[in-house]
Amino acid sequence: MTGLLFVALALAASGCKGSSTKAGDDKDQPTATAPSQPGVPSPVAIPTSTPGATATVPADFPKIVPIYPGATVVAATKAAGPSGKDTWTVGLVSNDDKNIVFTFFRANMSSFKQATDSTVGPARTGTWQNPKYDATITVGDSPDKHTSIAMSVTAK
Repeated sequence: MTGLLFVALALAASGCKGSSTKAGDDKDQPTATAPSQPGVPSPVAIPTSTPGATATVPADFPKIVPIYPGATVVAATKAAGPSGKDTWTVGLVSNDDKNIVFTFFRANMSSFKQATDSTVGPARTGTWQNPKYDATITVGDSPDKHTSIAMSVTAK
């Protein structure tokens, strides 16, 4: 398993609402299923062992938020968040150490002010804010020794 369980939990916890969003044009790519009732997260349908399966970051994902270089995008959605504003959720995996990955985000979110930085078990989460967006990035270990990255960016 390539850390997708971690990504699936993070994506489901984001509580996005709206219609199902396909993460790319290929029918074999991962998809996320949005909840049928506002505020009620539903399970995220992501393959757990599809070698080489990737998703695509939505074209309108805010360019001000960096995507970790060399990471594989395994899930990506865009939906209306709890406030009705656009929310982009991206799940990635990397072969790099989780501390290197989190340090990258701390160094490259310069257009944001970091609001929180917390560690719970094997995962570290940071939240950043600027006048246009709120971003939450969680980085953690996965059972197969990869690093999982779950990103959620919400427009204000």
